[in-house]
Amino acid sequence: MPTNLKSVKIWIFVVLCSVFAYNLYYLIHGLQFTWWTYTVLGGPAPYYYRTISSIGHTLRFIGLFLALQAAYQVWGPKAKPFSAVKNKVSAALFLEAAYYITFTPGLLNIMDFGRFLPGMNFFASIYFLQILLITPFLIILSLKIKNETKTGLQKWAGLACVGYIAAIWVNIAFRWFFMSFQEGIQFLLTGITAVGFLPSIFTLSLSLVFVIVGAIKLSKNGNIAIRWFGLSAVMLGTHFVIYLIYNAIGGMLDFAILTEVWAVSFLGLGLSIMRLKD
Repeated sequence: MPTNLKSVKIWIFVVLCSVFAYNLYYLIHGLQFTWWTYTVLGGPAPYYYRTISSIGHTLRFIGLFLALQAAYQVWGPKAKPFSAVKNKVSAALFLEAAYYITFTPGLLNIMDFGRFLPGMNFFASIYFLQILLITPFLIILSLKIKNETKTGLQKWAGLACVGYIAAIWVNIAFRWFFMSFQEGIQFLLTGITAVGFLPSIFTLSLSLVFVIVGAIKLSKNGNIAIRWFGLSAVMLGTHFVIYLIYNAIGGMLDFAILTEVWAVSFLGLGLSIMRLKD
């Protein structure tokens, strides 16, 4: 049994709290906007997709609450076996998948705008690929955990991790590509933009490569795979540190919040994983 597991457990809890706070921010703003559409406009149209987005953030809120509760029950002072919380973990994964499914109306709305603004197709691609990369793997993993199906569990857990990191890569990289679409590729390679783009896309791409290697090894030997997942988490967290610094220097923190900036907490989780000793 590896040592230093306590640090890993703490950082997993920190990551869950980070995404919980991030989601709560959007949930509050979404509910405020939904309230405004009904009280001022008299109905959701033409902002129905924002109302559905609020439903999605509510589902994610419930799922994250269940995940935090499960983590506390398994690792808290009165530790329970995983079998006692498996239904909560399964539900949390399923609700996270449902959250991404609620991206669909926004995708359709952006595609509608894309008829007049071709550049909007970049953002439509972001929504579509995030749904495709995350939803099916989380649903399958959720069902396997609920049904206590051990066959292929590690494989699907690895695929879910790959899908999640790939979706974050798409979310960030496609926004950079959109900037190059508008300003030209030279814009990304000069001045302060290059300082933000090159290290950012490099670390994020390494995170994706490492998690793919980890997923392959996880399906064969779980003990070896953990190091690769740790490296992936370190690169992911490092990316968001660089990304936040770049946006702070450029006075664009409002733009940064459009991405999954909560994932900066993966830096601590990755480092704690790398410190594990057999």
